[in-house]
Amino acid sequence: MTAGQAVIVLLLELMCPTWERISAEDWRVYTSSEFGLYQYDTRSLRYPSDNIVRVRQKLVLNNRGTANLVQAMGSEYQRTKEIIIIREIDCAAKRTHILGLIYVAEGGGVIERESYEPVEWDTIAPDSVDVFLYLAVCEGNEVTHD
Repeated sequence: MTAGQAVIVLLLELMCPTWERISAEDWRVYTSSEFGLYQYDTRSLRYPSDNIVRVRQKLVLNNRGTANLVQAMGSEYQRTKEIIIIREIDCAAKRTHILGLIYVAEGGGVIERESYEPVEWDTIAPDSVDVFLYLAVCEGNEVTHD
C-alpha cells in the first residue's frame, strides 16, 4: 500500500464510523434510480479547500441494484445492501471524483473496501444521479474552506 493509499484508507475510517451510530436523520435523500435510493450524510460535509466539498453518500440498493452489482462484480456481492461512497465535488467546475467505496451487507458488516488516489476529475453529466448530489451540496450553499 502506498502512502497515498494509506491516507485514503485513514480518511475512509474517519468519515465512516460504525453504521449503527449513524441515525436516519443524518442521511438526506437526493434522488433515486432504477438501482435504488441515493442519500448523502449531512454531517459528513467537509470543505478541504475553496469550491471543494467532500461528502459521504450512500446508495441503498433495491433488488435490481443488487442483481446489477452481482453481475458486474461477482457473487460475493450478493449480500450487499448499501454502497457508501466518499466523493469530492469541485462546485465551481462542476466535476467530481471518488476517494473510496464501502460495500455494506445487511446488518452493517463490511463486505469490501476500495480506496482510490484520484488523479483526474470527471465532469458531472447533466442527466446523471451525480447532478442531484451537486445541486444538494453545491447550489445555494456558500462553499468555503476549513
